[in-house]
Amino acid sequence: MLWFARVDVSQSRAQATLSDYVGPVEALELRRGTLETAITALVPATPREQAVARLRCLRGIDTLSAVGLAVEIGDFERFHAPAAEAVAGKTHLASVDYKRWRAT
Repeated sequence: MLWFARVDVSQSRAQATLSDYVGPVEALELRRGTLETAITALVPATPREQAVARLRCLRGIDTLSAVGLAVEIGDFERFHAPAAEAVAGKTHLASVDYKRWRAT
């Protein structure tokens, strides 16, 4: 966010408008950070802890995304090996060795 606050616009009215938007954006970033910290602290006490840990192994998936996916998907066991491999192949997230996934 620091780069955004340093942007210099040549027109004073445009600069005032830009400066007016910086505060709410910073407040939202702070709120997001607080919520992410709280969610991360709650994960170990949930039944989705193992699913979140596994999802975080995928490139581009961190705790917040993993929690969202785990909650939305629910029971991963309902997916059979061919379906799981097909989803992984079509999304290009990762190549999944389903037997190894289930063994952990």
